Order: sequence, then C-alpha cells, then structure tokens
Amino acid sequence: MKDKILQLAKKLKPFIDGWDYNELTEIVNNTFNSEKTLQEKIQELAEKIMKDYEGKELIFICILKGSVVFTVDLAKKIKNNVRFEFIRVSSYGNS
Repeated sequence: MKDKILQLAKKLKPFIDGWDYNELTEIVNNTFNSEKTLQEKIQELAEKIMKDYEGKELIFICILKGSVVFTVDLAKKIKNNVRFEFIRVSSYGNS
C-alpha cells in the first residue's frame, strides 16, 4: 500500500502546486513505519496481558472518545474474551 501511495504521488506531482515530493515521501514513510511500530507494541502488550491474566475475565475500561481505536486494536489481538466498559470524561470543569 505504501508503494502504491508513493507511485500515485509521483504521478500527481506535476499537478500539485507547492508539494515537495521528497517531503511527501518522508511523511508517507514515517506514517507507515510509525503504524507498523505501533501495531508491534500493541501486539507485545496483548501477549503480556494474555500471559498475566490467563484464565481470568478481562474488562477493558475505555475512555470515550479518544481511546476507542487503541482499545479495539488491543482487544482484537487478545485471544481471551474481553468485556468493554466505556466512560466519558470532561476537562471542562462543571460541564
């Protein structure tokens, strides 16, 4: 997928004013490398959780809305059943 995005960017280069192809390449590479690294760390965390809590019920408490994607990614890598609870918090005082 990364290669396809870079090929498309190269084809579109003459049509995109002000875009630096080298900068765009760096952004795409960093994004894909970061995603790969993130998924590897999530897998490591999932394996540790499965080992530490083997045979126990897992309840993930997910803070809405910011941690939903991470929580789901983590839960998909865990082979045990996972129950979700969601809470909403606010940093706006009395609201």
